[in-house]
Amino acid sequence: MLKKIVILLFFCFLLISFLGAQDKKKLKLGVETSPYISYSGVNWGIQINGFYKKHSLGIGTKVAFQSSYFPYQTSMGIIVDYKYFIVNNQNIKSFISVNYSNVRYEVKNRIYSNKNIIHEYLVSNGFLIKIVSNLWIGNSIGVGGYTERYLNFSKNEKENYIGYNLMLKAILSYEF
Repeated sequence: MLKKIVILLFFCFLLISFLGAQDKKKLKLGVETSPYISYSGVNWGIQINGFYKKHSLGIGTKVAFQSSYFPYQTSMGIIVDYKYFIVNNQNIKSFISVNYSNVRYEVKNRIYSNKNIIHEYLVSNGFLIKIVSNLWIGNSIGVGGYTERYLNFSKNEKENYIGYNLMLKAILSYEF
């Protein structure tokens, strides 16, 4: 638990440092929402982004609507997303993104109850197209890995499962 708190505080520190950049004229804030499919299932994310020159850092929450394991359960998690814009024109943006997300599922049977967690690490490439003044729409395709920590009910032991991950994301972004 302490490790998770330290990691979250580190990302919050990065965001605060990022938002406290010295050139205030180039600093912008934004909101991004995105439905996407990844190892953790069908997800919806919403995050607050800070933009500085060709960089963007976002922190937000993730809702997993459906999982391959628990198709009728809704679970929440966090998203941390860094984007570097390769092309940053007035009408189109192309970027490389590195993001981390996690989601927790509560699992119960007659004897045990446990919270399983899935950590996803992805590198993706995407683009955004301007619709109107500050509203952008686009998509992103990524590849990476995941780590799943779960309770094996038959052994009553916690186990880790590590594997590869793909992601397909639609993006709707607004910059203030």
